[in-house]
Amino acid sequence: MVTSSFDATTDVLLRNSTIPIERVFRLNYDLVSEYTISVTESAFMIVDPIGRVADLASTYKCYLRKFERKITDDYQDKYADEELWYLVRAIVHQLWSLGRVVLVEPGAETTRLDKLTQLRIAHRHFQVPNWEFCFRSRSAFTSPVVVKSLSRGKIGEKVLYANRVEPTGLDVQWPWFQQEIVEAEYDVTVVYVRGKQFAYRLDRREIIASGRVDWKSDRANKGLQTWEYLELPASASAVISSLMHDMKLDFGRLDFLMRNNGELVFLEVNPNGQFAWLDLDDSRGLITAVCNEISPVTPLNPIKYSPFL
Repeated sequence: MVTSSFDATTDVLLRNSTIPIERVFRLNYDLVSEYTISVTESAFMIVDPIGRVADLASTYKCYLRKFERKITDDYQDKYADEELWYLVRAIVHQLWSLGRVVLVEPGAETTRLDKLTQLRIAHRHFQVPNWEFCFRSRSAFTSPVVVKSLSRGKIGEKVLYANRVEPTGLDVQWPWFQQEIVEAEYDVTVVYVRGKQFAYRLDRREIIASGRVDWKSDRANKGLQTWEYLELPASASAVISSLMHDMKLDFGRLDFLMRNNGELVFLEVNPNGQFAWLDLDDSRGLITAVCNEISPVTPLNPIKYSPFL
């Protein structure tokens, strides 16, 4: 398991009774300097800070959670991080080429499934808001739009959440991704776990009343606390399955807006999104569904897409 020491989702998964913790090797990339790593043409070995070992022969499955690079201004530390970041990705690619990577495709959102490609694929299956990306030019939009970050990049220490703006007020010297505004009653998120679907909705009335657009801008308050389980119509589930089949994904958290008539409008799919907060007590079986896929004692189901075939 490749993750970070502070990833709460990983902690939740490893507390599940279906995961034999003694058979899990956790590589916390933020602490990678405390591990010992060696790689040859045909093998690798990783030793963690307490002496546990993972190698090519003993690694049955590889599961990727979020893992982040260290930010440093020291040129020596920066060089070491660049090399280790490269090395860990190479180890993951070796396991991927052997069909041992499960559930989450490495880097899908930054390679073949960027958000604009997602929108084009999704348009075959769902309603998608009209959109335009502009840099040093004015968009064709004349009424208010939603602007949001494609890269999730930060401005200083701040995250650019989706905001409602007048397009004529945008500084054309900056890049802007703009989408038409969708009038919606609910935010809907669906966690897709190799064919299984777990849907939840969030009433947007408080969000709208506060003048906000993005539920994530209030994560410390309502954003992560008031989601409720949603029983999707069979027709909607079938379309989601078709979309994920087209994207060749075994896992993803899909985000939609739900209009008053129940129609789903596609926003994006995060191929490695957070999900544990939706079902912390596992009452809907979401945590168990993920654990069944990544557990070292269940059958191996390699992810659908591979660049090595």
